[in-house]
Amino acid sequence: MEEFYKLSIKEKLKGLKESAFSSLELTESYLQKI
Repeated sequence: MEEFYKLSIKEKLKGLKESAFSSLELTESYLQKI
């Protein structure tokens, strides 16, 4: 899984809009980091 926490907020928003990754993937990456 990608290291989403390294992306800026703008990059995350762009990735979600372009379906580069899902909100579920983004959330799971943060939960795994905790």
